[in-house]
Amino acid sequence: MRKFWLSFGWMGAIGSVIDALIVIYAVMIILTTADYGWTLSSEILFRDHLTWLYWVKQLAYLFLDADFIDWVFGLPAVVFFTVRIVVSGLMGKWAFNQAARIDARVTA
Repeated sequence: MRKFWLSFGWMGAIGSVIDALIVIYAVMIILTTADYGWTLSSEILFRDHLTWLYWVKQLAYLFLDADFIDWVFGLPAVVFFTVRIVVSGLMGKWAFNQAARIDARVTA
């Protein structure tokens, strides 16, 4: 079970770093392009600039309601990915704490 929690924690930590890089990239696009403002949506970011990640939207349609997916991808990218950084970071920290609790029980 400890390996599960450690894996989950590292996924959260690595996911936060990747999301932070996406936020930095989105801010660079916003600051260097007159076409987009701070309302640059996740849809436009993925469709026009991160095309190699656009398949995520199609995958999401398989598991979630289409209206919900359209709403999420319509959110400003900077806001959406900042929230993701916080949430995945907190989930990763929680998972690492769970692994540490298992370690404490085993060594006690």
